[in-house]
Order: sequence, then structure tokens, then C-alpha cells
Amino acid sequence: MNKLSTYIPSLIISVLLVLTLIGSSAAVTADVSINSSSARALALEKNLGEVAQNELEMYYHKRYGSSGIPVDVYTSALTVDYIVRCENACIEQGFYGLEYGEDPEMKIPANERLEDNITKFFNNYAEKEGYKKDKNFAQKIDSSIKSAYSAIQDYTDVYKISALSEHKVLRKLSKLYKVKDIVTICSVSAVVFFVFLLILINRKKKITVLYWAGISAMIAGASGWISSAVLLSMKYFDSFSIKQPAVFLAYTGAMYKMTQAFMRISAALTVSGICLVIVYAFIINKSSEKEKK
Repeated sequence: MNKLSTYIPSLIISVLLVLTLIGSSAAVTADVSINSSSARALALEKNLGEVAQNELEMYYHKRYGSSGIPVDVYTSALTVDYIVRCENACIEQGFYGLEYGEDPEMKIPANERLEDNITKFFNNYAEKEGYKKDKNFAQKIDSSIKSAYSAIQDYTDVYKISALSEHKVLRKLSKLYKVKDIVTICSVSAVVFFVFLLILINRKKKITVLYWAGISAMIAGASGWISSAVLLSMKYFDSFSIKQPAVFLAYTGAMYKMTQAFMRISAALTVSGICLVIVYAFIINKSSEKEKK
């Protein structure tokens, strides 16, 4: 290990190995975390259905003054189960857009009870006030139903897929999403490649590879979990300025989840590195004892 012919190349490869280990850890984290099932699970964990339901109730309270439609006409039909199904539909459509590079046609499940409530309200109002049920009356009902669905979609689109699509951001993100598997494979392959180079450089004393690989893993792992721990302890993502509570919880929750996953992978790297160095030290110590004998 003290020979310059092997020490300097091993040191350089070790530094590159540290960088690729950090990169591959980040790639694996993203690959595992960014998918529709994880997004749906996070929405359930954060009770985003109830959060969106409360937001909609507040919205219809504010709208009552201008629309004249009682709040319970809407809220009695907006169960948590329905809200969750709307959120899941938006998530699935969003990931469809990411996978195929298309702007998704955002649609939420139909709610017959909601439509019936609105229709009954207008019919009762017309009968009470003697309002003529003509074409304009039917259009007013249709407009109110469409407006209700539009509001529901706005509050249940917790990852703001429609906004990302409208501003052409979703298509740009799609290009990254499509290559995430390739990036993961390439980054992991790079780690294997640099370890192989270490074996070639230290082929006369292969045990030294344990030392260099262990040190690299320890440094990469420590860099990852320490930086992650700092972000989590500071609650860094809570500083994000997002007005809608459900959207705030969705995005900050996703960032915290990925940070925690990255920290776990980094911690595992650190432990693996320590084990490799311990094994190296144990073997070297045993070899020294044999030589003395």
C-alpha cells in the first residue's frame, strides 16, 4: 500500500468511488421513491383526503355568499373515500404523463350524489321561486356541476399535476423520469467498475482493496447520512412556501421521505465500509502474527 505505483492510483480511484457511491445512492433513492404507488401511500399516510376535504368545505363556505348554494349540498357528497379516489386518479394521470411524455387529461371520478344534490337544490329553488325551467335553467345546473368538479380537482390534485402540465414542466420532467432506471444502472455499474480497477491496481496484494473500498464507503456514507440528518433535524423542507395545506404536505412529505431513504442507504454504506476496514485490519493483523512466528 505504501508503494507510490499503487498508492496514488488507488487514492484517485478511491476518490472517484466516493463520488459514484454518493451518486448511485441518490439514483437508487430516486428510483425507489418516485413512483405512483409511493405517492399514493404518502397521501394516505399524511391523511391528505381529510385535509383536502376540510379545504373544500372552507372553499364552499366562502363561495356561499356569491353562489347562494348551501355548503351541505356539496359537503354531504364529498366523503373522505371519494376525495382519496380523486387524489389517486390525479396521481395516476400524473405518472402516466411522466411515463409517456404527454400532458394528461385530468379527470376525477364522477359523483352521482353530488350531481343529484345540485340538481335537487336548483329544482327546489325553481319550484319555490316560480323560476322557469328552460334551457338557461338547465345550463345553470350544468355550469354549477362543472364548477363543483373543477374545485374538487383543484384541491385533490395534491401534486399539482395540472399546473405542471399547463406550464409544460411535466414534459421536461418526463425526460428525466424515463431515464431514471438507466441512470441507476449506470451509476451502480460505475461503482463496480471502480472496484474492479482497484482490484487490478492492487492485484499483487488484493487484500488492500478491502481498505480502499471500505474507506470510500465510509466517506460516501458519512457524507450522505450526516447531510440528511442535518436537513431532517432543521426541518428544512418546512420552509417551503406553499399555500394549499394538502399540496404542502404532499411535497414536503415526499422530500422528507426521500431524504430519510437516502440517509438509510448512506448509513448502510457507512456500516459496510467500517466492516470492510475491520476485516482488512483483522487479516493484516493475523498475517503479521504469522510472519513473527
